[in-house]
Amino acid sequence: MFLNKKGFSLLEVLVVIVIISVLAAMATPLYTKVIKKGRASEAVSKVGDIRGAELRYYAEYGSLVTGSNLSALDIEDPNSSGKFEYSVNGSAPSDIEITADGVDSSVKDVCVYYDASIDADIHVDIDNSEGKCN
Repeated sequence: MFLNKKGFSLLEVLVVIVIISVLAAMATPLYTKVIKKGRASEAVSKVGDIRGAELRYYAEYGSLVTGSNLSALDIEDPNSSGKFEYSVNGSAPSDIEITADGVDSSVKDVCVYYDASIDADIHVDIDNSEGKCN
């Protein structure tokens, strides 16, 4: 005689729930990292804008705008977004260092930086493991 079995047993449902939970636990850190990288693209763009504005300012005035008050540059104040705090150090274009330190909870520990003494690239450090930002 065949039993008319409809549905799943409790054990089968629990196994599926455990498998889904393990997959979700593995995917969450990767998802968080991808989201931070996406949000860091704003800072990469603004660091590039600051670099260009600093070069124009240096060509006209012979000095750089340093610190976090960048209102003297010919760009919109990058610190107005509230997600990143931008600062500039250096005395000439050859040693300029621009950092964007994530201050908003969605970009905490994200550091975007440009250091002319190292290379001409803008770097993104998702967990600030390189120690360039505070």
